[in-house]
Amino acid sequence: MLFFSSADKVMAPVGAVADYRKKETNNMKRALVLIAVVCLLVAVGTSRVLAHSGEWGPVTFSDLTQQVFIHNDEEPFKGFVQLNVSNGTDFYWTDFHFMITSVNGSNISATIFVDGMQGDLNCDPTSSQSGLTWTIDNNPTGSVMNLYFAADPVAPGSSAWFKIYTDNSTYKEMFGVCSYPTIPEPASMFALLSGLVGVAGFGLRKRR
Repeated sequence: MLFFSSADKVMAPVGAVADYRKKETNNMKRALVLIAVVCLLVAVGTSRVLAHSGEWGPVTFSDLTQQVFIHNDEEPFKGFVQLNVSNGTDFYWTDFHFMITSVNGSNISATIFVDGMQGDLNCDPTSSQSGLTWTIDNNPTGSVMNLYFAADPVAPGSSAWFKIYTDNSTYKEMFGVCSYPTIPEPASMFALLSGLVGVAGFGLRKRR
């Protein structure tokens, strides 16, 4: 049987251990840099089209007064905004409107609302309200998007959301979005209430 004292143990040279540790540290740094680059590429790839997208609200409209939201835009100056609202009025909302406004003299003459297919992205406006239709007037003094949902109005005390798409890639300046609901004219209101009563009556007859 052989016995070894502590003096007999084979020890690696101090310089070799230091070189090994330095090499491992460099490898770790390279791996971290690679991970960071991959994460950055993934982030850029997923947000490239919608870099300035986001949500506003929830916002309560206690009357039909317009409210303006400032939009600090970013590259590539195309994307969506979703506005979350609550109906604090005593009226049923059947329409909701958005208008581009200038902020501190910013040039909004080419800031527009978009719909349809933009590349591989469907930019039609969407909403919590069914039967949504819309019109767009891309006016150089302030583009306008009108949303209509008379078949599914926003009742007093209820909440809703509206998602719209803009293109600000020409001048790339800050802009505001003026938002407000509207209520139907008296004749339209009568037709709306008649329809709601009819639906309620149909539901009662169906239960019987």
